[in-house]
Amino acid sequence: MKKQKHPRKPLGWLYGFAVFTLGNIIRMYFRMKIDRSEIKGMKGPLIAIANHQSNTDFIKTALAMWPLKLNFLVSSYYLNSGLLRYLFKKVGAISKKQFVPDTPAVLAAYRAILNKQSIIIFPEGQVEYYGAEVAIDESIAKLIKRFRVPVVNIQLRGGFLSNGKWSKRAYPARVEIGCSVLLNTEQIAAMSEDEILTVVKEGLTYNEYDWQREKMIPSSKKRLTKGLENILTRCPSCNHEFAMTSDKDTLSCSYCGYTVRLNRYGFFEAVGSYDLIYDNTVDWFRMQQREIQKEMLVDTPPYISECTLRSTKHNRLGYFYRGRGVLTLDTDGLSYDGTRDGEPYSELFSIKTQIAVTHSAIVWGIDFIGEDCNYAFCPDDPRKMIRIVEMYSILRKSMERDELE
Repeated sequence: MKKQKHPRKPLGWLYGFAVFTLGNIIRMYFRMKIDRSEIKGMKGPLIAIANHQSNTDFIKTALAMWPLKLNFLVSSYYLNSGLLRYLFKKVGAISKKQFVPDTPAVLAAYRAILNKQSIIIFPEGQVEYYGAEVAIDESIAKLIKRFRVPVVNIQLRGGFLSNGKWSKRAYPARVEIGCSVLLNTEQIAAMSEDEILTVVKEGLTYNEYDWQREKMIPSSKKRLTKGLENILTRCPSCNHEFAMTSDKDTLSCSYCGYTVRLNRYGFFEAVGSYDLIYDNTVDWFRMQQREIQKEMLVDTPPYISECTLRSTKHNRLGYFYRGRGVLTLDTDGLSYDGTRDGEPYSELFSIKTQIAVTHSAIVWGIDFIGEDCNYAFCPDDPRKMIRIVEMYSILRKSMERDELE
């Protein structure tokens, strides 16, 4: 049997060039502040974990941990690009399929640790989309217990308000990063996996608006709401779903007229005679989650939406048109029935296999891992996308509870 090699150590000059060129551009634009005093002089091997606020978090976290060089676990989506695949390989990136078991990625990370390299993981597996932590892959606790090296927690703050997933714009506000030791080797040896998981979840828990209420850092650019109507879809005043529309810096309900304006601090303000119900995306979004949960306690019929099918292509970054069909979510998972490349095509993505789903704000589609590509199922009304993501999460948790009983 051929001996498996460990992931290469990051190529020093290329890694350093990326950190100091891209990193310093980002540092200046976002007026970034980094506090690494608690890990000063720390050497590997170690595991770094971080909350995931934006697509630039790779550079931010690399800058925060410098001069320690890290092997990043990177979504397989980014390795579809030939150039990115080449560059990521040179800096020791480990390809990881999102939300499905990926034994090769775990083994590669383990071999890196055995070779005294350090790795970094974003346990949420996706960019946060409403300003607070999202569910994590709980297998992170098993990995930490098995690897038994120190765990550093990188706390990113301000990234959602500066460059949230829903927005195509980046706002020059401020990003702050703090680094601390979350677990040492003695603690890991003495703790159970459940105890480790509790510590990890606490370390990743955050609310962007709690931080902003203390800082009150304005953006020098006017904040626009385009794209936010696909995240905040339910009117908090009349409770109609798929009601919100965006226009410049406002969100309005097409049923009752309720309107709010997004100010330079990232908070909502009431417009006209309306009373302000929620001044931030976290409270608003969690209201939506509660409403969906209440509805699913009463009944969980199949949820159906017409959609466009897109997918990644080898050596090209992005999602490309493949066909049209009907997307159905039920207790078995997510199924597609329609066309692909002009031919009839049907497939079921089992809820037993895929532990969660995320979405692409580039094409406003729901991401799924296929055999040889990533699919994006794009509802004709993109405001339905986030409901499907939340319903999938509720059904998956229900399945897991049933299996424990």
